[in-house]
Amino acid sequence: MADKMMIQSLILLTALAANAADRSDTQATLEAFKEPPRACSQVPFWFWNGPLDPNQLRAQLKEMRDKGIYAAMPHPRFGMDRRQYLEEPFWHAMGAAIEQAHKLGMRIWLYDEYNWPSGGAGGRVTDRHPEYYPRGLDYLVKSFGNQPGTVSIARPEPTEAKMECFEKIVRGFIKPERDPVASYRPW
Repeated sequence: MADKMMIQSLILLTALAANAADRSDTQATLEAFKEPPRACSQVPFWFWNGPLDPNQLRAQLKEMRDKGIYAAMPHPRFGMDRRQYLEEPFWHAMGAAIEQAHKLGMRIWLYDEYNWPSGGAGGRVTDRHPEYYPRGLDYLVKSFGNQPGTVSIARPEPTEAKMECFEKIVRGFIKPERDPVASYRPW
């Protein structure tokens, strides 16, 4: 996280320096920090998690622009009808957003997926290839002190209703309580 912030800061400083390059005085640089160029705008995830109403999207872009945000990244996610993703209603909404952003002098960044993880094309990949459903790791911590014990691990239930086919794989970590070699650090 700190590395990402450092890189973003360096990019911002470079852009600001380039903007003030022909005015090398300190005051010009300070002014550039007060009023950064639009290229340095925040780019918030713009959650599309409801009906895709082009008029509402246009109004939201205007509101962002009025608050000094000059770019947005539409992020289709749960709440938006998944069946509309990459279909005519989605492209109509995206076209309206791009057209409005252009009129307002804003930029639209593209997000590569409906919700997450990337690569599923809003469920189209896994609808045709169930063998590609995502898998994840989970863990269980059980302490027995210095006594013998038994651990039974049942197949976990899905944790997200929309991802009922998400398969969890459980990893167990078992070690003696006072073993200095085997270490376990909770998150």
